[in-house]
Amino acid sequence: MPYVWIVASLVLAGVLLVSVAGAVTTRDAWRGFVASAAHLTGRDEPTARPLARLAVTLETAGIVGLLAPVLVLVLGRAGPAGTSRVAPPALVLASASATGVGALLVVFTVVLARARSTSPGTACHCLGPSTAPVASRHLARNVVLVGVAVVAGVVPWTVRGDPPGGSTAPSPDPAGVLLGAVVAAVVVALVAHLDDLAALAPPRS
Repeated sequence: MPYVWIVASLVLAGVLLVSVAGAVTTRDAWRGFVASAAHLTGRDEPTARPLARLAVTLETAGIVGLLAPVLVLVLGRAGPAGTSRVAPPALVLASASATGVGALLVVFTVVLARARSTSPGTACHCLGPSTAPVASRHLARNVVLVGVAVVAGVVPWTVRGDPPGGSTAPSPDPAGVLLGAVVAAVVVALVAHLDDLAALAPPRS
């Protein structure tokens, strides 16, 4: 369980963190995010503002819900022979958070697909200020992230048994956790700079 799940959870939490930070770090960023939400949903800004707040709130809740169980596993009490005890509520939170984030990503994907179809040229502003119009790469990115959410939601239920004090999962090695965090950070950076990477690709003939 530990490493695949840790990386998947950190990737999702990192992408959500980039999204939230890109929306709320400055007043201009927030205004741009609200304007983008209005364009993507086909609503005026006063109507889109509560939707933008809801999106940020749900993303923030997702970050907390994804990271808390990881900390429980990494810092948890030792179990039998190289395992860590994980209380059932932590497993439920891990799976529920990943499922919720996956559902949220599905909603975002549907909104982007609709905007791409009805309002070509609309910018996403999904992971910070951007002038890049919604493209197939943004939809593909979200589909991949939904797959990551599925992994993060299913893996917690593969832990063994239910001994006193909680289920047991293999104890993660600190070096493995660090490597997993580095891998997750690289993936998040690639996702966050997807438009920049796309701009480096040679134009199609």
